[in-house]
Amino acid sequence: MESKIVNDDYKVLPTFKKGVSGVISSGLALVVLSCVHGLTPAQSNAGFMLLVGLFQSLRNILKKSCPKLSAFF
Repeated sequence: MESKIVNDDYKVLPTFKKGVSGVISSGLALVVLSCVHGLTPAQSNAGFMLLVGLFQSLRNILKKSCPKLSAFF
């Protein structure tokens, strides 16, 4: 007999939503960072990480304050 290991903790839709929201945050960060020219690659990478963290924090705040507005994300 074969036994299949099923991971009940993994859900497709929440994982998809987190991925989509991460892509949106990263895209916004790239758009904002592309407005600034003349940065070194290290400064650009640091700014990108900072902006992604900022947008993710903003998303979490909006999720708690306006849950119906951000129902999908």
